[in-house]
Amino acid sequence: MNEQDKVRDSIKVTVTFPLGEGPYHDDVPPDTTVGDVRSAAMRGFGVTEDPALLFYLIHAGDRIDDGRTIGDVAGHAAAVKFTLAREIIQGA
Repeated sequence: MNEQDKVRDSIKVTVTFPLGEGPYHDDVPPDTTVGDVRSAAMRGFGVTEDPALLFYLIHAGDRIDDGRTIGDVAGHAAAVKFTLAREIIQGA
């Protein structure tokens, strides 16, 4: 079996947050959901859920649905980078 045929055990994930100090890093299995990574990164940045705020991850300029897997987003790459975005919900 050559290197390309091997299934990855993990994918390196980096999440930046403009309001946070330094990036969040983790190695996760490819079947980990984006929502799980978002939640872990939020904990790492000391950010909590708030009804007046919406948090989500952005990759390559696009908002990524929490239900997608990291393997799907990364494709053949061994690492993937996200930005944690915060949106204010008016009237909440």
